[in-house]
Amino acid sequence: MNVQVVADLHGRVLSVSRGFPGSWHDMHCLTDAGLTTLAGAAGTAIGDSGYQGSDMTTPNKKQPGQDRTESDLKHNTAIAVIRVAVEWANAHLKNWRILATRYRDSLTRFNRTITAIAGLTMLNEQHSERHLTFKRLNKLKVSE
Repeated sequence: MNVQVVADLHGRVLSVSRGFPGSWHDMHCLTDAGLTTLAGAAGTAIGDSGYQGSDMTTPNKKQPGQDRTESDLKHNTAIAVIRVAVEWANAHLKNWRILATRYRDSLTRFNRTITAIAGLTMLNEQHSERHLTFKRLNKLKVSE
């Protein structure tokens, strides 16, 4: 299954899409879920290389037969430092046992399951003692 997750810079889950077939491309799922308008309303959205060609800021791909330029490497590192928060949000969703392993329940219930897990994760984040600062991201910055 392919589920699109929207998170903020603090690693908080903001939205999840319904489940799509795993064979679908990420851009197809994002568009079909209607999350392109949400990403556009946010101003600047950052995605991985699966979202190239959209309005999102994505890493630069390596050109065939060429090495990456220094500016491409710096750009990709800067995006990776920001995207780590989204990976933390994905990890929080996968902490739930039903998503930590292969999904074995009925696929007709998958959308309700992912919505319930996202809701519980959001509720947990609202009541946690964690302060919303960027100290975690500042620790990850690469020395120049």
